[in-house]
Amino acid sequence: MKTFFVVFSILIFSSTAVSQPYWEQVMTTPHYINSITESSSGKILATDYTGVLYSSVDAGDSWSAHDFGPAFLISYIGANTNGDIYIAFRYYGLYKSTDDGISWNPVPSFPSGLTLSSVAFNASGHIFVSSLGYTGAFRSTD
Repeated sequence: MKTFFVVFSILIFSSTAVSQPYWEQVMTTPHYINSITESSSGKILATDYTGVLYSSVDAGDSWSAHDFGPAFLISYIGANTNGDIYIAFRYYGLYKSTDDGISWNPVPSFPSGLTLSSVAFNASGHIFVSSLGYTGAFRSTD
């Protein structure tokens, strides 16, 4: 009976130790990452507040960087279910990529002059954009 208890205890404690959550750091940057998303193709896209967009096609094992420049402070990046990716620049408006983050174009229908903070998507295909200050939130299907 003592042997059974010892074996049972070892099995319980070892399975608990093996199943513990594990977080692995996959990128380091000189600036904090403020937003991260996955595109419909599986590409991981991350942004920092200084205007750098990082992308990984191998689940974070390696990263490439695209620098929009320090004037382009990035607030948020997000992908919708249609495969479009949106970047909210703090002072330069809302940009959209339809080619998995390779090229970016301003969303012409979005109001200019706003300080953007976040983007969200719902199952009905709406895009929601929030702004800092007293301007509130916006909704579109664009």
